[in-house]
Amino acid sequence: MNNVNWRNHLIELFVVIVGITIAFSLNSWKESRKEQKLEKKYIQSFISDIDRDAEELARLRDTTSYFHRMNGGLTKVLVTHDYNHDSLFYYVISLYSMSTFLSQDNTYETLKASGNLEIISDFELKNDLTMLYNQHYKFIKFLDEIHERSIYDEMSPYINKNVRFTGRPVILNKEFLSDTYFINKSFSSYYFLNTKLRTYEDAIKKCEEILIKLKSELDS
Repeated sequence: MNNVNWRNHLIELFVVIVGITIAFSLNSWKESRKEQKLEKKYIQSFISDIDRDAEELARLRDTTSYFHRMNGGLTKVLVTHDYNHDSLFYYVISLYSMSTFLSQDNTYETLKASGNLEIISDFELKNDLTMLYNQHYKFIKFLDEIHERSIYDEMSPYINKNVRFTGRPVILNKEFLSDTYFINKSFSSYYFLNTKLRTYEDAIKKCEEILIKLKSELDS
């Protein structure tokens, strides 16, 4: 019976194991590099989306701030009974003026729908993104829906029925200014816009914080 050369067999087995380990490690490294490249791609896309959102939120904040000042002027007119104020026309029409926010959420919704949100490796960053889209943006949408219903279902029909406009920025009648319903809706609008302004500010701040983290991840 031939003697078995165990030494050679062990060396061959060792070589096979090392080869498999190297191949597995190389494959894992390639997969890791692939995931890192994909993560960078999504991070760049998030930066583009959120940067545009921050710009839009700033525009909405400025527009809403103008309407808020107009509403504030109207509430002052109602308190002081200065019904001949030069800006009364603009104060009144500001009650049914609004802008809505449409977020750039394609990247987030794509990752969420595919179950690939885990591609964002930084846990804190992932939580921040989830909070931005599921809390800040959803609350803004909720406020927009309330505002829209208030204007189209209540304020606009009331003004069309009770306020007499002309071809010029002048209001012919003034009796609606002492109507309790109109007074309450005017003050309600003022404080509601105040809430929207704070909500915009909070969302803008969150966008700015996330953009800093995203750019840091992109550069790492």
